[in-house]
Amino acid sequence: MTGSGPVRIAIAGNAGCWRSALDDGADVAPLPEDSLSRLDALVIGPGAADPYALARQALMQDVAVLYAAPFALSHWQAGALSRLSAGSGRILRLAEPFQHRPGFAFLRRLVAGREALLRPAYLRLLRLGSGTGVRIDELAIEELAVCDALLDCAPSYVAASAARAGDAADVAAVFLTMHYEGGPVVQCTVSLAEGTDARQLVAVTGERTLVFDDLGPVASLRTSTTDAEASDRQAERLLAAPVREPMAEEASRFLAAVAAGDTSLTNADRWTRVAGLWWAARQSLSFEEPVAVPLPAETGPPRLRVIEGGGGGAAVARPPLTVVPAS
Repeated sequence: MTGSGPVRIAIAGNAGCWRSALDDGADVAPLPEDSLSRLDALVIGPGAADPYALARQALMQDVAVLYAAPFALSHWQAGALSRLSAGSGRILRLAEPFQHRPGFAFLRRLVAGREALLRPAYLRLLRLGSGTGVRIDELAIEELAVCDALLDCAPSYVAASAARAGDAADVAAVFLTMHYEGGPVVQCTVSLAEGTDARQLVAVTGERTLVFDDLGPVASLRTSTTDAEASDRQAERLLAAPVREPMAEEASRFLAAVAAGDTSLTNADRWTRVAGLWWAARQSLSFEEPVAVPLPAETGPPRLRVIEGGGGGAAVARPPLTVVPAS
């Protein structure tokens, strides 16, 4: 950021109910029609036209980006933006409202990284969605981001399957199984078919099970132990709702980071991994077999895959040659 005044920011798309968090800490200007270089930051909200091109343009002009639109980037697009962010030294923050859900930080401290308090044998995630406008790929991608934020590493391969409501209907549920080298197995179920909304995460260790239910205003964390002699075999803790709306908290932290020049808020590497994982899951759905997750460096267009067989038609004879005398 240049100068000592408020952050100069523009918003593409709809900032919704969290725009007030931007108005409080920034000089919000209309989105320029040509160059973005007069800005310090750009917020890309839902409904923005071509979010990838906008983010790329901003980073190329040394403008920080808060990407709050629905995530629909391929893993090579996400990788390209990540490299631009690193090269320009500008923040690229893909919004993670789940980080501000009640109890998430506590849960991450329990299971994340090599210094985790608990070493889970497996994680089981459930995400149910209902209502119009809910997309199963958006819900699945968010759950994959939750996994990455909790475990802070990428799986080596993923196996995926799907269920449909009818023979010709769209996918109603996806079931993902992710295998981490030296880490836990993760099973994730995402469904639009059950007519309700729910979000649950279960972490199982050798001695203890944690069940985290996020029910909206109030979340609960239940623990149980397999030790028959333990006096506290079961316990439940209610977790209050966050003080601020999660996206408002994301916007506020983004503005503070831009003002301070703090690039640690950048999380493009995580979302490159998430995009690669979702690409692998879609490949697994298509080919009905486990698929290796591409490494973050593998951010070019996917290699062509040769499918053997087919071509059952009769062989076509070559046309006869015609000899034409020289004139």
